[in-house]
Amino acid sequence: MRRVALLPGLALASALACTLKGDGEPGLMTREVAVFDAVEVFDNFTVTLAVDTTMAAPQAIELKFSGDSNALGRLFAAVHEVDTLSVGVDPNTLTELDLGPTMSARVPALRRVYAEDAAALEVSGARERLEVELHEAATLTVQGEQAVAVDVLVDDDAGLTLRGEGPSLNIVSSGNATIDASGFAAEAVRVEHSGTGEVLVCATATIVKFGPGAKYVRLGCT
Repeated sequence: MRRVALLPGLALASALACTLKGDGEPGLMTREVAVFDAVEVFDNFTVTLAVDTTMAAPQAIELKFSGDSNALGRLFAAVHEVDTLSVGVDPNTLTELDLGPTMSARVPALRRVYAEDAAALEVSGARERLEVELHEAATLTVQGEQAVAVDVLVDDDAGLTLRGEGPSLNIVSSGNATIDASGFAAEAVRVEHSGTGEVLVCATATIVKFGPGAKYVRLGCT
């Protein structure tokens, strides 16, 4: 995943523009975007997503934002590629926020979550299959519903907390990334760990762990 590229000429305009500083006054805003089932989050956003399969074929998804009242227009959200929502601070402008921006939404399905920088996400109601990719200092908490298979790629100082149950949990991790999946009961667990961060998993049938960091992978169910 990557940020949406700067449009021609906007990079120079951004460099010449004055930096907008957040006023510290809480503001709220809603936007509607095309339906998406994947999300990528950047910057210091805090994002909350609730998967609600009872939603009746929505034509659009409502996003709720909060942050500095004078900088709400700088909070970027766009659907691109294959039904993927990108969330961050507008990369074409210079902005210093005082209040950490937030976004929340209710979606009928979610298949993929990507986050980097210091983004923090919370997902509830994940079903069937979910792909997770976290970098830098991003954090994610997932509450799965019913049987959800989860594939995870985590590195740097990122952190993942996973709860629920499912047929499989596949993890590739490195750096100082930490994973607490002790609350996720998976029938089959596979972990390739090449870092020094702690990885906690709960396997009800089989577990395979390998890589130079395999000694940091521990089995335990809560």
